[in-house]
Amino acid sequence: MDVKFRTLANKSFQNETTHTSVENINTHTHQILVVDDEAEMQRLLQQRFRRKIRAGQLNFQFAQNGVEALKILKNPNNQIDLLLTDINMPEMDGLTLLANLAELEITFGTVVISAYGDMAKVRMAMNRGAFDFVTKPIDFQDLENTINRTLKFVSHLREKQQKNKTLAQSYGSDEILGLQETVEHLKTEVLRQELLAKDLHTANQKLEQLLKTDPLTQIANRRHFNQRLLQAWQHGQEEQHPVSLILFDIDYFKFYNDYYGHPAGDQCLFQVAQTVHQTVRPANALAARYGGEEFVILLPNANQQQAIALTEHLYSVIHQLGIPHQLSTINDTVTISAGIATLVPFPWQPETPELPPDPLLVQQADQALYTAKQQGRNQYVVYGSY
Repeated sequence: MDVKFRTLANKSFQNETTHTSVENINTHTHQILVVDDEAEMQRLLQQRFRRKIRAGQLNFQFAQNGVEALKILKNPNNQIDLLLTDINMPEMDGLTLLANLAELEITFGTVVISAYGDMAKVRMAMNRGAFDFVTKPIDFQDLENTINRTLKFVSHLREKQQKNKTLAQSYGSDEILGLQETVEHLKTEVLRQELLAKDLHTANQKLEQLLKTDPLTQIANRRHFNQRLLQAWQHGQEEQHPVSLILFDIDYFKFYNDYYGHPAGDQCLFQVAQTVHQTVRPANALAARYGGEEFVILLPNANQQQAIALTEHLYSVIHQLGIPHQLSTINDTVTISAGIATLVPFPWQPETPELPPDPLLVQQADQALYTAKQQGRNQYVVYGSY
C-alpha cells in the first residue's frame, strides 16, 4: 500500500514525541518552503530566524503561489520538511495547493496562514491535511513554536516509516507495511481532528475578544457595550433593578490633538481608558469607548447614589494621572465632563414584544453630559438635578 501525502498530527502528539532524539532533529538543515505573495513576509522570516539560518539549522525557500510551490515540491533535489503557505494567493491559492499535495509521494508537514476572518477556510485546510495554522497578524513566537513542533513530528514520522519498511523487508511482506502505514495514518487523522477542534475553539475565542475590543484603547467597544446594555436592561426588567450610565468625554480634546499631535492624543485616550477600566470594580460593570474621546460606563443593578460615588472616584483618579493639557481653558491637566442617568426598566409583559433598552437611558446621560459642558466642564451632572 503506497501512502502518499501524510496528514500530520497535532500539538497533543507532543507527549508521544518526547523521546525523539533532539540531536536527530538538529543534525541537518531543515528545508522550509514558504508560499506567500507578500514580499514583506520573506523579509520578516529571514530577520526572525537569521540565527538559525546562519547556524545551518533552517533554510527557507520562497514561492509566490501554489503553482511555483508544486514545481519546487516535485523537484527530487528538494526534500522539503515543512510547507508554510498562505491561504489567499493569486493563480493557485492555498486550498488548491493542498488538494494537489495528494499526488506527491513525500512526507512533510503543512502549516497554513490565514486571517481571523477565514476560519471556514482554515477548517477546509485542516480537512485537506494541514498540520496546524497561524493567524495574521503573525505572532512570530507562536510561529516559531509551531515550526519546531511540526519539524519534530516530521522527523518522528519519517523514523516510523523507515522502521516499518525495515520490518516489512525482514518478513518479506508488503502487506505488513501496508497495515502499519494504515494504522499510523488513522492515528494521525484522530490526533489532527483533535487539533482542529481545539485550535478552532481557541481561534474563535480570540476572534470574539477582538470583536469586543476597541483596538486603540484596548477596552470594550461600542458594539460590546450595546450587547451588555441589552442584557442589563432585560435583567432589570425581570428583577426591577435600576440600570445606571455614566457618559463622559475628555475636555477640549481637539485642542489637545492640535497642540500635542495625534500620536500623543492616542496615548492620552489609552491612558484614560485603562485608568477607567481599572477603576470600574463591580464584576458586572463595563467601561467602553463610545466614540472618539467619549466613554461610557454601564452599571447594572446600580442606583443613582452608587453611580455618583463611582463618578467622583473617577474624577479623582483622572486628576491623579496629571496628563498635561496646555490649551485647556479650565485646567493645566486633562479633565473630563460627565453625565449620569439612572432608570428602572419597565416591567416585562408576556404579551408585549421584546423591546430594546429604553433609548431614554442613553439620551438622558447624553443630555446631562451636555449640561455639564454648558456649565463650564470639568464636572458631572446628574440627569434631572438641574
